[in-house]
Amino acid sequence: MAEENTQQNPFGGLFGFPFFSGPPQTAHVEVYETESELVVEANLPYYKREDVGVELVTNGLLITAEATAPTDDSTEEDNQPSSQTLPPRFERFIPVGFPFTAEDVTAEFTDKNHLTVRVGKNDKNRTFIPVQEAKKEEAEKEESKKEETEKKSSDK
Repeated sequence: MAEENTQQNPFGGLFGFPFFSGPPQTAHVEVYETESELVVEANLPYYKREDVGVELVTNGLLITAEATAPTDDSTEEDNQPSSQTLPPRFERFIPVGFPFTAEDVTAEFTDKNHLTVRVGKNDKNRTFIPVQEAKKEEAEKEESKKEETEKKSSDK
């Protein structure tokens, strides 16, 4: 079994001040896309499922996590930091480049503090507009308007 390095900084921060000796990195997020879905995977150490939220917002997802202070009956074995080292609030916006609804989204949180959010690509939420060829008369009118505008601007 690998041993975890738990040794504290002997200097207690910068010159004895705890400026840089806060809680460890709070999250690592990876986003990737497949043919059928957008997948967001987040490693959220020190957070419980109850601390994590996934919200559908305009053009994306908002993932938040805020650790709650441990109760008196919690122990060191809970793998939770003490109330003095609670990780800061975590918030990450994930842009989604296609239309989606709440029915297209699933979220799971494992006991290893790993969040997986899947956003299914659903063609029923998309509208495809056919691109038509411009008629010759309209194209000629547009061209003559453009020429007139250029001529007026060059006369000035």
